[in-house]
Amino acid sequence: MLSNDTVACTDSEATCPTGNFERVRAQSWHESPDEHWEHVHVLGSGHGVCVASRRQKAVWDRVDDTGRRTKGSRTQRRVEHAEFLVCLAGDNRKEVAYRLPSGTLERAAQMLLGHGFVCIRMQSGAVECAPLAERNYYSSPRALAAPMVPQDDAALRFVPIAPMPTAKALVEVEGHGDACALTTEGDTFCWRGAEAPRQASASKATSIAGGRDRICELEAVGHVGCSDIERPRERVAGIERAQSIAVGDRHGCAIDDLGRVRCWEMDGHFTGEDPQGAGERDASVPVELPGAATALFAGGGTSCARLASGRVFCWGNNSGGRLGVGISTCRARPVRVAVPR
Repeated sequence: MLSNDTVACTDSEATCPTGNFERVRAQSWHESPDEHWEHVHVLGSGHGVCVASRRQKAVWDRVDDTGRRTKGSRTQRRVEHAEFLVCLAGDNRKEVAYRLPSGTLERAAQMLLGHGFVCIRMQSGAVECAPLAERNYYSSPRALAAPMVPQDDAALRFVPIAPMPTAKALVEVEGHGDACALTTEGDTFCWRGAEAPRQASASKATSIAGGRDRICELEAVGHVGCSDIERPRERVAGIERAQSIAVGDRHGCAIDDLGRVRCWEMDGHFTGEDPQGAGERDASVPVELPGAATALFAGGGTSCARLASGRVFCWGNNSGGRLGVGISTCRARPVRVAVPR
């Protein structure tokens, strides 16, 4: 059912072969002349990959002369519309299909995949979440490994996250099992499962990023502050005029208005080169790139930057060849990645 040219590289251990990207390919469902799929959202995290899609399926009914469905001799074609969230989970990458309530994809502005849950930010700014496993919101993704045939009564049950002001962005905080939202007022609210949201910060942030046990906020003035949700946030030293941020497995990176990148560690976890030997907790160090950066990614102990030229450079933890550079040793300095076209 997933398009054969869908490419993804998740952040789990040993997911990507050395020097290659993993090509995600459906094995069980495929399009047919009577079935068409439109892929609307692609969701990825350290727990797997999901695709939210619309399905149009032609059904042929036996009808009588008046068009009523019976066991008559005449056939009549009609089209069924349905929406699904299809996930590739477990080591064997089996497909698991969940039916979405009708109209979900039309109303959704953003979808977030977490550890055993999915959340939707609606066009209205309201947020709803649903568990992806029967046991609870914290189920291991391995619980999803068995194939599931979508049925009308298997629709995900979304619960409104309230009370909370209008949301404009969602992020996951791995480890805690939390999801967080940035509101239109610049405040951050977090929740776990179907619990009521709690205000985590009132820093008037312009964007947020979640990592393992950490959430970082980009302030309007270009400063960055991080916290572990349960404790007060701390400002990252050395970050000025930041335009965007990315947070990984207890480390983060930021791009300033000149395209320069600086990264910092959290709780002693940092993969990169510290030429100044700062060693200070939450102190940032520059990353030397051959050009101005326009976008960042951080996941696990790995960081990547896309330059204005379109080239991609990555550095950090390279276990299992996750950097896709042909070797499996860790790289403290950025190295160019040959991205599939």
